[in-house]
Amino acid sequence: MTGTAIAFRLVPEAGALRLHTAGPREPDVTIRGRPLELLRHVAARGTGRGGGHIEISGDVEVAQRLQLILGRLEPDWEEALSQWVGDLPARKLVRAGGALVAFGREARASLSFSLSEYLRYERRVLVDRPAADSFVRAVDDLRDDAERLRARLQLLDRRLEQA
Repeated sequence: MTGTAIAFRLVPEAGALRLHTAGPREPDVTIRGRPLELLRHVAARGTGRGGGHIEISGDVEVAQRLQLILGRLEPDWEEALSQWVGDLPARKLVRAGGALVAFGREARASLSFSLSEYLRYERRVLVDRPAADSFVRAVDDLRDDAERLRARLQLLDRRLEQA
């Protein structure tokens, strides 16, 4: 975790990933980021959105496999943290982290809603989904009508040539 003295490693052991303090051995993959950025990345997991800005270096294949494994995990953060800071602080940190993630999601949703409302109704830069869908359907209908008209005109043109 950049900006802190905290560094740890994940080591596969007997069908599990164990959290250890950083050791002297050079890791296959290194992931660096500030604690809040790492938390954003974890919170964004499975949403399709990018998380926080993190730096990944090392073996790309190992990093991709690690990403797949971590995507399936539901780690017990409280247990992992309790080894370093004790049970009560770990519980408080995990609760605070969960509250922070929930607040971030709510704030993002609220900001997104407010911004879309402002851009649609105040600035009139965007249109509602129903209006956009209606416009697209009208364009599709017009295109189809124009194609049918073209086909009819070609048919009439052929008939006039034959007459």
